[in-house]
Amino acid sequence: MRTGGLVILEGASAAGKTRSAYEAAARWFRDHPSWKFLRPRDGLSLRRAVEARYAFENVVIWLDDLENYLSREGLDASLLRVVSPPGRVDVILLATIRSLARSAFGDAANYPNIPTFAPDTRRVFSLARIVRLPRELNARERTRAASLRHDSRMAAALDTVDGVGLAEFLSAGPAVVERWNGGRDGVKPWGAALVSAAIDFRRAGYLAPVPRSWLKKASAAYIDRREARRVNHFKISEGFSWATEPVHGASACLEEVENGKFRAFDYLVDFVQAQARSEEDEQREGGKGGLVLTSVPDDVWHTILHNIRPNDPQFLNCVSASAMSPHPGLALMFKNGVKSGVLDISEFNSEGQLFGLAQVCLRAGICVVCQMLTLGLDLTLLVKMLIEIVEPVLDGTDVEPTARRRDAMQVLHSFAEDEHFNDSDAPIFKAIASVDPEKIAAIGAFMTAIGAGEVGRRWERAAEQSIA
Repeated sequence: MRTGGLVILEGASAAGKTRSAYEAAARWFRDHPSWKFLRPRDGLSLRRAVEARYAFENVVIWLDDLENYLSREGLDASLLRVVSPPGRVDVILLATIRSLARSAFGDAANYPNIPTFAPDTRRVFSLARIVRLPRELNARERTRAASLRHDSRMAAALDTVDGVGLAEFLSAGPAVVERWNGGRDGVKPWGAALVSAAIDFRRAGYLAPVPRSWLKKASAAYIDRREARRVNHFKISEGFSWATEPVHGASACLEEVENGKFRAFDYLVDFVQAQARSEEDEQREGGKGGLVLTSVPDDVWHTILHNIRPNDPQFLNCVSASAMSPHPGLALMFKNGVKSGVLDISEFNSEGQLFGLAQVCLRAGICVVCQMLTLGLDLTLLVKMLIEIVEPVLDGTDVEPTARRRDAMQVLHSFAEDEHFNDSDAPIFKAIASVDPEKIAAIGAFMTAIGAGEVGRRWERAAEQSIA
């Protein structure tokens, strides 16, 4: 924080990111009592503060859950440079982000069920100082925590041996999962149904807080049909009360972020995503590969389809998720809107969007090229961006095998596995032919060097063909 700029605490859900950031800010204000504290409501609010010529001096800007601030109308690299120009130390943006949420922006190795399409996110993260907060304590931290054993909660957390982190235990992550499962088993079915709907809206690409009316509409999908027919205002109201009640005085299954809009507890979302990912991997290993997100109910997709608008920052997230699922209605609406001229495709062709889509296709075992062409997105832009990501490795200037570079290289590898890769009429070849032949040849040499000889030879032939 002393050097100013964007500082991000990254870690698993319930690792203690927000509390650690809070404690750091509290210490900062003790040492700098004249500084101001600014908490933007969202990314658009931060942008409006800039437009209103807010004096960004001696201020800590609080960006808890950074993913909620990254949008086309919110925080991007250019806005970050305006708020906190390089070299200035009197503006601090203190942010937190879950590792799974960051992976959706294409910057972690975790499998993102849902892509996120905020603009310029790669540059935002590159401008930040990222502090990773492990879930489990190291030996020194455990020794310090042991001095607080007089607190029964600390003693219970330290004695837990099932891999649960201390902050995770204290924030009631596992207990929240237990409460949700108990609700589904009959303790409070409507409350659990509202929570399940909120989780699946996130999985279906809607990462913002979900309106109460959407949760109410979709919740019936998680209830026995006979019980669903007996729904009334009292049951829904009681369900919301149960779902938003803190567990052990800490986190609740459902949080009301703003008036009438709710978000499922991150720990629950990560828990369900991990389960779904495991099931999908097992299906593929058993020869039953196919679409992802099959466990998201129809009612969730229909609610999104009937209520979301193209100017919603979550729109393309949901379009991409829809295209990967058994419910392609929103993806088809997007395609038809572009075709008829109602939607401008150029607004959706950005680096963050295209790379996120490529990553999801890669993890789901779906052809990246086919998906790009289906949605009418810019394949040439994607190819150039992928080569730009791996270029430091190719020319030897920076050979660190980051998750982003590994993913980019895997996508490039998948291109050459297509039997039509060297067909001059194929869309993928036309996209590659727009790149410097020397860079194409360098990819071929790299692929050969790592043991992918046939793939390497196809890239080298593509370089020769593009010169010809």
